[in-house]
Amino acid sequence: MPRALWLAEARATLALAAPLAGAQLAQFALTVVDTILMGRLSPQALAAGTLVGALFWVPGFLCVGVLTAVSPLVAEAHGARQRRAIARTVRQGLWAATLIGVPSVLALWNTEAILLLFGQEKANAALAQSYMRPLVMSFVPMMWFAVLRQFIAALGHARVVLAIALGGIALNALLAWALMFGRLGLPALGLPGAGIATTLVNFAMLASIAAYITRTRALARCHVLARVWRGDWPKLAAIFRIGLPIGGALLAEVGLFSAGSLLVGLFGTEALAAHGIALLWASLAFMLPMGIAQAATIRIGIASGAGSRAGIARAGAIAYLLGIGMSLASALLFLSAPALLIGLFLDQSQANVATVIELGVAFLSIAALFQLADGAQAIGHGVLRGIKDTRLPSLISVFGYFAIGLGAAALLAFPFGWGALGVWVGQALGLATVALLLLLRFARQAWVGGDAWR
Repeated sequence: MPRALWLAEARATLALAAPLAGAQLAQFALTVVDTILMGRLSPQALAAGTLVGALFWVPGFLCVGVLTAVSPLVAEAHGARQRRAIARTVRQGLWAATLIGVPSVLALWNTEAILLLFGQEKANAALAQSYMRPLVMSFVPMMWFAVLRQFIAALGHARVVLAIALGGIALNALLAWALMFGRLGLPALGLPGAGIATTLVNFAMLASIAAYITRTRALARCHVLARVWRGDWPKLAAIFRIGLPIGGALLAEVGLFSAGSLLVGLFGTEALAAHGIALLWASLAFMLPMGIAQAATIRIGIASGAGSRAGIARAGAIAYLLGIGMSLASALLFLSAPALLIGLFLDQSQANVATVIELGVAFLSIAALFQLADGAQAIGHGVLRGIKDTRLPSLISVFGYFAIGLGAAALLAFPFGWGALGVWVGQALGLATVALLLLLRFARQAWVGGDAWR
C-alpha cells in the first residue's frame, strides 16, 4: 500500500505538472521568439532587450508572487468542496493584480531615466525605453491571465492553459516578425514592434481563457467572473498576507538577476548580449522545475484541505525528486553544446558575434552548474507555499539572494577581477544557499516526526 500511494502521488503530480510546465515553457517562448528576432536586428537590440527584461520583471515577479497565493487558497477550498470560497479568492486575485499592476505600468514608463541612473549606456537606455513602452501595456492583462490560469489548473483543467499558450506562441511569432521587419504590409518598427506584438498576444490569451471559463460548465458554476467589481476585504487581505512574502521571495530572486544584468552591462554591449542569451536558456530550463513546483503547491494544498499530513510530506518528496531530475537533464544539455545554444540567437554576419559567443559559452557553463540549485529552490518555495508557509522562506530568499548572491557577484566581478563571469558565479552561490535552507525548512515542517515514511 505505501508503495502504491507513492506511485499514485508521482502520477498525479506529473499529470498536473506536465501541462503546467508546458504552459510555462510556451508562455516563456514568447520571450524566446522576441530574443531570436532581436538577435537578427543587432547585438545592441539584444542588449536593450536584456535591460528591459531586467526591469520589467522586478514588479512583474512581485505581482506574480502575490497572485501565487490564489493557487493554494483555491486548491484548499477545492479540497474542502467550498465553491463560494473559490469564487471569492479568484475575484480578489483579479483585484490584487490591478492594484499592483497599474502603479507598475506608471513606474516602468520611465525606463530610460531608470537605466541612466544605474550607469547604462545612453544609446542602450533610449532603445530599451522604445521597447518597454508598448510592452508594459501587457502587464495588467498578463497578471489577470495568471490569476485565471491558477484557478482552472487547481480544478484540473491545466491542459487548456497549455493550449492557449501554444496558440500565443504562434501568434506572437507572426506579429513580432511582421512588426519588427515590416512584413505582411505592416511598417518596420524594429524593437518597439516586439513590444506591440507581445501586448496584443497577452490580450488575446486573456480573452481566450475567460471565454473557456464561461463556456465550461464545471468552471462556470463557480461564477468567478460574476460581480467581479465587488470587494471582499477579508479575502483580499488573505491574498496579500500569504502572497506578499511569496512576492518578496520572487522579487529577491529576480532582483538578484536584474542587478546581475545591470552589473554585466558595465562590461560592455557584447557582454550584456551574451548574458541575455545565457540567462534566457537558464530561464527556459527553469520552467520545468517551476511547473513541478506549481503542481506541488496544488497537490499539497489539496492534502492540507483534506487534513492529511502524510499526503503533504509525500507530495513534497515526489516534487523534489522530479524537479531535481529535470534540472540535471538541462544542466547536461548546457554542458554538451553551449556554443550551439548561444549561436542560435545570433546573426553570424553581425559585428562582434564571435565575442558574444565566447562570453555566452562561459556564462552557460556556470548556468549548468546552478541548474540543480535553481530547481531545488523553486521546489522548496512551491512545497512551502502549499502549506501557506511563506514568511520565513521570504526572509531566506532575501538573505540568500542579496547578502550571499549579489554580495558575492559584486566581490568576484570587481575586487577579484573576474568580470562578468564573477557575476554568474555569485548568482550560483546565492541560489545554492536558498535551496539548502528551504529544504531544511520543509524537512522540519513536514517530514521530521511525520508518518509519510511508514
